[in-house]
Amino acid sequence: MASVSFAAVDIRPLPGAVVVRLVAASACTPGDAVYVDSNGKAELADADALASAKLFGVICAGVEGKVLFAAGDSVDVAAFGPVAGFSSLTPGAWLYASTTAGDISDAAPAGASGDYVYVLGTCLSAAKVFVNPFTYDIAAQ
Repeated sequence: MASVSFAAVDIRPLPGAVVVRLVAASACTPGDAVYVDSNGKAELADADALASAKLFGVICAGVEGKVLFAAGDSVDVAAFGPVAGFSSLTPGAWLYASTTAGDISDAAPAGASGDYVYVLGTCLSAAKVFVNPFTYDIAAQ
């Protein structure tokens, strides 16, 4: 399982993407996978726990290329649709929540006890992902 490569400044929604503005619950950067926490904030997704594995979308670069967000900052999250700025993706492959908070993985968690499998979306090309979060198995692996 490897983390997906990208330059944070390049992560951007493409026409047709649904982007939701949320408040960051913690420090984050474009390209981070997030879920919506119990306070309605964008928090780093983590496949190690059910609540944090429930992907909502991916943080996009801010106005004028902002790439560092602090807790309390407004962030744009691509919740559905095409997003560009990734690199070395395999078209047709799925991307997943990682067991490292905020990371996006090219493989499902390896089945360690307590890991949850949530899909972020499908790779459209080496640089684009269609964000469409879902799970096909909500039981811990």
